[in-house]
Amino acid sequence: MRVIIAGCGRAGSLLAAQLAAEGHDVRIVDRVARTRRLLPAGFPGRFHVGNVYSRTVLEAAGVEHADAFVAVTSGDNSNIVSARTAKETYRVPIVLVLAHVYAPAAPTSAANSASPPSPASAGRPTVPAPGTRLQPGDELLVVSHAATEQEIHAAFQ
Repeated sequence: MRVIIAGCGRAGSLLAAQLAAEGHDVRIVDRVARTRRLLPAGFPGRFHVGNVYSRTVLEAAGVEHADAFVAVTSGDNSNIVSARTAKETYRVPIVLVLAHVYAPAAPTSAANSASPPSPASAGRPTVPAPGTRLQPGDELLVVSHAATEQEIHAAFQ
């Protein structure tokens, strides 16, 4: 499977290494060339420098023949734009997006600083249980089916 990963930070580099070890054709796009050093020595995939939402860069990475696209940059806007471009322009069948949860800064107090991290930010991937409240700084991997996307689009029209 050809997988394009937008972002070569901690999440992107780990995912790229794992997928490459499983034999997938992995292409990584990041705007900062030095992030390549986060990949393991001898990484068999390809690394492309450029903006993840640039069609020219995505085409150089082979987005037209991609089976999956994963957006895991540190910028939600870049993730959303690149994922929509992959899905809508290039018809990539599987598109995953990492999104961050933001909230206004709360005043800090001794009680707040002693609170444990929420399940989604405990340092390992988790699937929050129904009813779990997300906290600022939590990260979500958004996976949706075409039918769900159509329902969402219809609700806003």
